Amino acid sequence: MERFVNEIFHPPVMLKELIDFFFLPPQQVINKYFPQKKVIGEKKKETPQIFVDATAGGGGHLFSLINYYQKNFPQNFYETIFVGIDVDREAITYLEEKKKKFNFDNLFIYWDNYVNIKRLFEAEHFPRRPSRILFDLGISYYQAKSSKRGFSFTVEGKIDMRFDQIRRKVTALDIINKANLKKLKKILKEFSEDRRAAQIATKIFYKKKEIVTTYDLKKIIISCGGKESIPQIFQALRIATNDELENLKIGLKEAFGLLNDGGRLAVISYHSLEDKIVKQYFKMWKEENRGVVLTPKPITPSLLEIENNPSARSGKLRVFLKYEKN
Repeated sequence: MERFVNEIFHPPVMLKELIDFFFLPPQQVINKYFPQKKVIGEKKKETPQIFVDATAGGGGHLFSLINYYQKNFPQNFYETIFVGIDVDREAITYLEEKKKKFNFDNLFIYWDNYVNIKRLFEAEHFPRRPSRILFDLGISYYQAKSSKRGFSFTVEGKIDMRFDQIRRKVTALDIINKANLKKLKKILKEFSEDRRAAQIATKIFYKKKEIVTTYDLKKIIISCGGKESIPQIFQALRIATNDELENLKIGLKEAFGLLNDGGRLAVISYHSLEDKIVKQYFKMWKEENRGVVLTPKPITPSLLEIENNPSARSGKLRVFLKYEKN
């Protein structure tokens, strides 16, 4: 089988670190990244058998994990199942086209939201629970640079910001046009954490008839003296459009419940609101004696990776090892 490559979307963030946390024994990976820390040993030596990328995007992480597994576990490779899930139909089309080029039947691609991960597995009757589950919460380079998606303030286009442009009906522009001032202030303040959020919300509310494109929105933000606020305001509208934080809470619960005993859940987040939720859930599961946090502090990209892939700079990787107590 040929190796998969990722041509369009973006390089996978912290791939080397993710592979370490997915494949090395718990104490070995702790020793490598957090010397002097101790964790419980594995109940038994475990070879992962089902991998899930719950935010597959262009398949950077997914295909790289397939390549790694093929090279390092050839005896188990054709019995191992890889699953890619994404809510973006364009990403799924890309993944399905790539899959057709390779003779590998154990890769399954699903157009769905990760909040439905448990229901999806039950409906598809997979033979085992997942051993490894990944959430990479960033938007792809492809999404950011597409004028019809509206995620980026560096590309002029309609203010859409939906990950799922088919099944989700409300766009970011709909929110701008239909939210009352109180609601708009709440969205921008809570989801941007920007000190100018209330001022910017007020200006957007009263100037909304002039806002059609991402550049129009950017001009309104700049007019409030908030050029540095642009990324945060766009982020806030994107979060609201896609219910990202609530979906993350549901997705984490569903994924953890689905994960097998001895399995690992990895999450790469890109802003403090996401990371706070992941940290809280990992702490809760640890306090409930349901496993071990393998990352006492989040793993961040190396300087070399940031130089080669600037979009990785805000990434934080946290990993949880599930051990249910009998």
